[in-house]
Amino acid sequence: MTAAPRRFETSLNATSTASAFLPDLTSGIQSLIPWSDQDIEMETTMPRRPHLELFNPDSAITKGASFVLFQQFPIEIRLLIWKHALQRHRMIHIILEKGKEQRQEDERIVDETDTLINSLGRRISGYHYEAIIETQRSLLPDLTTVNREARDAVLSFYSTQVPCRFRRDKRGETISIIRLNLDWDYLRVSHGKAHNIFFDFIHDLRAYDPKGRGLQHLVVEGSDYRTSTHNPSPLKHTFAEGPSLDAFRATAAKNLKSLWFKCTPRGARALNVLDWRRVHVFNYGVPVLPSFTFFDAPLPDPRVGMRDLERIGGTVYDPREGPLGWQKLLRDAGVRPEDVANRGQSRDLDVRILYASSEEESILTREDAVKVLHEEDFRWLELQWWFHGWDTPAAGGRAGGERPAGCFSTASGLQAKRPEFDGPEVLAAAPRPALGFWLFPVEAFGGIPGVEEETGSWLKVKWIWDLSPHRPELALVDSLIACGFQLNHTLLAKQGVDEDVSEVADNGIDECIDEDIEEIINGQSVVMSNAGVGAMADTKENEEKVPLITASNGDRLDNGQDVSHHKAHDAVLVHDRRLVVG
Repeated sequence: MTAAPRRFETSLNATSTASAFLPDLTSGIQSLIPWSDQDIEMETTMPRRPHLELFNPDSAITKGASFVLFQQFPIEIRLLIWKHALQRHRMIHIILEKGKEQRQEDERIVDETDTLINSLGRRISGYHYEAIIETQRSLLPDLTTVNREARDAVLSFYSTQVPCRFRRDKRGETISIIRLNLDWDYLRVSHGKAHNIFFDFIHDLRAYDPKGRGLQHLVVEGSDYRTSTHNPSPLKHTFAEGPSLDAFRATAAKNLKSLWFKCTPRGARALNVLDWRRVHVFNYGVPVLPSFTFFDAPLPDPRVGMRDLERIGGTVYDPREGPLGWQKLLRDAGVRPEDVANRGQSRDLDVRILYASSEEESILTREDAVKVLHEEDFRWLELQWWFHGWDTPAAGGRAGGERPAGCFSTASGLQAKRPEFDGPEVLAAAPRPALGFWLFPVEAFGGIPGVEEETGSWLKVKWIWDLSPHRPELALVDSLIACGFQLNHTLLAKQGVDEDVSEVADNGIDECIDEDIEEIINGQSVVMSNAGVGAMADTKENEEKVPLITASNGDRLDNGQDVSHHKAHDAVLVHDRRLVVG
């Protein structure tokens, strides 16, 4: 068999150390491969593949840096630094499910004596729904573990406290609260078709927000607003008038600043003709979406070229179905979409499509990302061999397969084609993979016709989109560390901040903080159950029963008793009427 072209040999040489992943191929293929079985056995390390090196900065590079004079700054400067370190976006997935209690449909006839009041003296909708958070990651930054001054800065920054249930695994749930900063946090809310529960959640967010504004950044699951092509004219929803519907109208018309529609198909980088029919290409620039909490502010993507935007794979639904379904929900709720989209100068709603290749279940750390990217690259190379007619190896390493190996030829004598791979010049210019997501304007995927036009005539399922006229913004995510990790190690050098607070342990946590700090770090400080927070009316009687702590240091009762060993569920009120943990 003749030698492979130079382009092919060079490409394989660049991938030769990936042999740890390669199975034995047929004898015909082996004659083209510039390595031996002995080389394969000797290879034990992860190959270096320049085009697979992450675009995201590696925090380990500056991990050993230190700035030991930080503790000598005036407290005002230190607090500004804490605040600056905390100003990062989070994306938190909240699943709304029906609770055990029944919802009161006509809220205006509810007896005022039965009204549930939260700790801020505001009415909440009740306990007929549950806010579930499924995560294995910390939702609060690592600054929480530095010392008391940093911890107080964190708790002050995330001042909105909402009852929820944390579902770490299938074995059970933990009744808790989640701390939010609604100016910075993006809430990815899943509610199916239970719009009434969604309205109640919007209402309760406003009630728990000390500023009273509620939700400002919403990430929508496309499936929650999907329009069926088989039912192009769904029935109009009828919603009961009441505080929850009023809260949704006010949020949509005035308070909401960002509305992103999530479109994250799996395998959106490697588009093969077997699945997509009209395209066979590897899009190196498409971001990979891992499991994450913190992300950077979106900026124009400096990596991407025209090639990776010309053929973007869709999903089983049209990305425009989300905006279309949202517009219909607004109309059914009595809100004109035109009024929401155009609020006046500098107040327009940021409506965009969030796009990435989903690997949320596979990537939890940076190391996971390296492994997934190499495996994806290998599967693409393997597919090229199979697709061009090379045999799938039989069991035991014997040549030949049990069935035809490719689309264009078989194992029974037809000549296989030699696959072509992206050579070193292509890989050198390819965008490095980024952990994060793209943001496109909705119009990049095409216009949305009026309500009178049937959706079946313009919706495209699993379509290939040409988005090259639009330059997306890229938001990089933090898949390994939480906000504040660098500040902990770089500025503090494990020496603490305020010598007057107390001696800081080696791990950066005040020694006086008890084991319940772990629950606070994970965003699970069980300050009060859903029922407890709701039932606690802000009355003089309740204030007399609950001891106050001083707002200055947050660690002493007003009568001088030490509360450093109070459990997390022993909630106390500070003078600004926010729930904190002693």
